[in-house]
Amino acid sequence: MIHAEKLEKARSLLISTTLSINEISQMCGYPSLQYFYSVFKKAYDTTPKEYRDVNSEVML
Repeated sequence: MIHAEKLEKARSLLISTTLSINEISQMCGYPSLQYFYSVFKKAYDTTPKEYRDVNSEVML
């Protein structure tokens, strides 16, 4: 899976599931949670948690 596809899958999972951010990062092939946060923040100018909090479709 290429980089953009991994990020898009992660964004989708963040807003449509209650999986932990760590589980999502692993499912999308990131070697560590810290690396996932770094890549996500660089791409979207927000952290995965902030993104989920603002855009979530699931009642957490």
